[in-house]
Amino acid sequence: MIRRIAALVGLALSSVVLAGCFENAPMVVGGLDDSGTGSGSGSGSASDSGSTGAGCVDGVTLSQVPLAYDGWFWVAVGGAGAPPPVCPEGTAAEVRFLGTVPEDPSCACACEAATCATTYSTGPDCDTLTMLGELPECAATPQMPAAIDLQTHVSARECDAAATPLPGPDAVPVSLCRSAVQEDACATVPEGFMGPCMTGDLGCPEGFTEIAAAAVGVECNDCDPCNADMFCGRLGFEVFASADCSGQPFGMVGGGDNCIEQQGFGSVRVAPIDLLDTGCPASGSSSDTARICCMGG
Repeated sequence: MIRRIAALVGLALSSVVLAGCFENAPMVVGGLDDSGTGSGSGSGSASDSGSTGAGCVDGVTLSQVPLAYDGWFWVAVGGAGAPPPVCPEGTAAEVRFLGTVPEDPSCACACEAATCATTYSTGPDCDTLTMLGELPECAATPQMPAAIDLQTHVSARECDAAATPLPGPDAVPVSLCRSAVQEDACATVPEGFMGPCMTGDLGCPEGFTEIAAAAVGVECNDCDPCNADMFCGRLGFEVFASADCSGQPFGMVGGGDNCIEQQGFGSVRVAPIDLLDTGCPASGSSSDTARICCMGG
C-alpha cells in the first residue's frame, strides 16, 4: 500500500531518531522556480480567494479554492538537508521538496529506537552500578557518575519499520500545513508562514505568487520488517556534561561497549540514526510535482 510520508517531526521515527533541531524559515519574498532562483505569478483568477473580508480584521478570509487547485495551506520553507518546519497545531502536514531532488528518490526504513528497550545503569565505577531503568529520550545521570552501562534488550527478532524519504542532501523541505478552517473562515497566518497557499498544475491565479514551479512530493512504499538485532546493534549513545542533553556531546558509546568509565556524565541519549545505515532494507517510492501559489508571496 502506498502512503504519503508526512513531516520528519510527524514521522514514525521519534524525535530521538531524528535528533535535529531547526528554526522555521522566515517568510520568503518572491518565489522559487525549479532551480530556486525566483519566478513570477502565472495567469488566471482566484476570484477574490484569500481576500480580507469586512469582518476579518486581523487575518484573511478563506474563500472557495479555485477549480483545479488544492488548499488552503500555510507554507514554510526549511533548510537544505534539515528536517521540515513543524506545522502549527491543528493543521495537517504534507512535505514537499525543492532544489536538487533525484528523479527516483529512495526511502530509508528504520525501526523506532524504543524497539531496542535500552536500559542504563550508573555508578562510581563499573563494579558498582545502580540500574536506573529504561532509557527515555534524554536521561539525566544523577550525581555526575564516573561510570555508565548501557544494555539493549531485544524482545522480538523483527520489528515494524517506518519509511522516510531521502530526497538528497541539497533538497529543501517545504511544509504545507493544511488549515483546519477552510471556506468562509477568517484565518490568521501563523508567524513564519506564508499563506493562504494552494497547489496545482496550472499557473498561479491573479493575486497569487508562485513559490515553487515544481515542488516534489515523495510517496514511500511500506517497509519490510527490520531485523531487530541488526538494527539495535547499530544504535549508539551520546553522553553530555549537561543534565538535559544540551550542548555538544563529549563522547559516543557504542551499543556493544557495555560499561565505560569517564568523569563528567551529566546525561545520555540515543544518538541520531544514520538513515543511510539503519540495517533495514530500503523501500521503493514514487514522486510527483506540484506548483505552490501563495497570496502575496
